[in-house]
Amino acid sequence: MKREQFVWILLLVFIPTALLANAGSPMIWFSVVHLLILNAIIGLIESSIFRWHELPHRVSMIIIANYISMIIGFYFIVPLFSPNGDGHGQYSVLRFVTGMIVSYLATTLIEFPFFYFALKDKQNVKIIFKPFLIANTITNIGMIIIYLAIIAA
Repeated sequence: MKREQFVWILLLVFIPTALLANAGSPMIWFSVVHLLILNAIIGLIESSIFRWHELPHRVSMIIIANYISMIIGFYFIVPLFSPNGDGHGQYSVLRFVTGMIVSYLATTLIEFPFFYFALKDKQNVKIIFKPFLIANTITNIGMIIIYLAIIAA
């Protein structure tokens, strides 16, 4: 990690603390961690699955796909399934799981073009379907487990 990146991370973490800002609630912190770190990690995991299937690609496009699908999901899917329609409130497990299934389906539709454009060799588009579905299924199952643990707490 470059020194400049490290300084930015420290600033993002410690400025709210130094200002005594109210950004420390667990849900807000988890959302910030998801936004800044977990989405990139999800993209790296999905990228490694493509690499494991020997599909040369641009990692940055896969990470960008994850951020775009997260933003679209936040504004268009979360309001449909959150108790108050705004993403806040106590989720029921059924509502949460239904929302995650819809989110998974939307994610595959949103991210597939990015995964296609991330490929360096676009000769055979059919070869990416299986690795794409495997990658998204694995990362979505991981997210469901993490978020179920949060709403169950």
